[in-house]
Amino acid sequence: MIKYINRIIYSLLAALGLMIVFNLTDSYARTLYLETEGAIALSENNYEYFISVRFYNDVPVIETTIQEGERSFDLMIYEVAYIALVDDEFIINDGLYLLMHQTAGNDLTDFFTVRISSGTTISEDYMGFKIFSLPLYSAITEDTKSSLIKKSIFESAGIFQEITQIEIFQENDLFVTIPLSIKSTDFTVKSQIEDYIATNGKAPNAAFDHVSMAPIVHINTTPLVLRNIAIYAVIIITFTVVMFRVRNKRLGKKEPTIGVKQDIEKLEEHNRKER
Repeated sequence: MIKYINRIIYSLLAALGLMIVFNLTDSYARTLYLETEGAIALSENNYEYFISVRFYNDVPVIETTIQEGERSFDLMIYEVAYIALVDDEFIINDGLYLLMHQTAGNDLTDFFTVRISSGTTISEDYMGFKIFSLPLYSAITEDTKSSLIKKSIFESAGIFQEITQIEIFQENDLFVTIPLSIKSTDFTVKSQIEDYIATNGKAPNAAFDHVSMAPIVHINTTPLVLRNIAIYAVIIITFTVVMFRVRNKRLGKKEPTIGVKQDIEKLEEHNRKER
């Protein structure tokens, strides 16, 4: 009974290992692809490559250089939007997407705080982070992990309050304050999408007018996944064969217990009497 239980446990562990190999390899292959393509895009100053929200205006709302000590950054803030289908109705959520390209100096910490202030009463914190190993940073809403900085957050009584500054904190210490001005008139993507839907009766599936669309990136991880699974299978099969060979060689080599010896003696005595 114990033998069969051990075999079941061994099979489950082997299957779990296979799942881990698949997930780690798939994640690694995707990261490697995005890092490689991202480095190329960054060398060409193709910042649109990193915009992860579906629709956007390719002309940044804000484009400025930040100089703080030995560190230098190019800050780009894009107007973005996405479409959600709720009860057969298209709901458009719009807002901002932040990118910050470091061109000189030591890196920021991998995670930091981006505080965006609007008017005199609205202030919202976002989690700043480094994109892979690239000298590039963005910000997301910490609880939802959304990269869309919603415009509605900076509205009071339905009226958008001008965004006046961004503060960046590293480990609770203020690193830099960036004064700026983003007004309601800087947002045009949502109204253009609404006009498109009203005219065509469907959501756009390509860029149109002054609205660009981020492509869906398909990453083929199959070759690397199959290779690593094959390597894992060879290791498991080899280990299994060796383990069972060693176990079989040990069978019969152990000194019998007293009980077993007594049973053997009784069997031999019984055989002699029958003769």
